Amino acid sequence: MDRTAVENIDRRLKKVVQLHDLAIRCVTLLNRTLSVVMALQLALCILTWCLTLLYVLTIGLDLIAMNGLLIMINMTVEMLSYCLVCAELSTTGTLIARQSYEFRWEQYRPSTRKLVQMILARAQQPLRVGLCYG
Repeated sequence: MDRTAVENIDRRLKKVVQLHDLAIRCVTLLNRTLSVVMALQLALCILTWCLTLLYVLTIGLDLIAMNGLLIMINMTVEMLSYCLVCAELSTTGTLIARQSYEFRWEQYRPSTRKLVQMILARAQQPLRVGLCYG
């Protein structure tokens, strides 16, 4: 933002405020809808991995065990994709907050200062998606 022309700074900051607001709403919705589902899926994934590996150890690697392992790999990739998307969202929110703190807002007009203050006020609560933060 420091390299943006002064006359374009308000427009760019309004866009940043909108994106930050969208990220906050996404985190809120994800926490509301996915926290219980992700906890249940994680518990079932761990239980199924344990039972599948116990089956492979006792019976051996056969067609049923291969089918179970493929299902487990699919569930694990699904959990990983949730985690990656949530981590990206959290990182983006943190990046916006950090860049807002580094922005030299005191050099600009009062309208620009208010936009930066709005981002800084919203950035006080970090964006976290997960089982513990819902």
